[in-house]
Amino acid sequence: MNIPALPAASHGLLVDDDELYLRTLQRSLARKGLETVTASDIASALMLARQQPPAYALIDLKLGSESGLSLIQPLRALREDMRILLVTGYASIATAVEAIKLGADDYLPKPATVPMILR
Repeated sequence: MNIPALPAASHGLLVDDDELYLRTLQRSLARKGLETVTASDIASALMLARQQPPAYALIDLKLGSESGLSLIQPLRALREDMRILLVTGYASIATAVEAIKLGADDYLPKPATVPMILR
């Protein structure tokens, strides 16, 4: 899949229920000049995205009892050119296909490193 790299100085949304991973990733992206906001659940993610639609979103597949898949279409509706990446520690081909069909741009295994995200 040919996906454009994240633009420098763009605003992003990170969604994960693992606070440590979320903060570590946010700091790593900040070192690369990427500003992000974070959410640990779907409701918070949608609230933040509606306030300022991000250029990109990195979404964990499993958000407690919720599925990150349910965020893909609402985020895409807010901004068609948003780059949406789904990350998971529970990778399966079926879920990857479903994520792409719903509008995700890529599906990455967790822990996704900054170089993987930026490619």
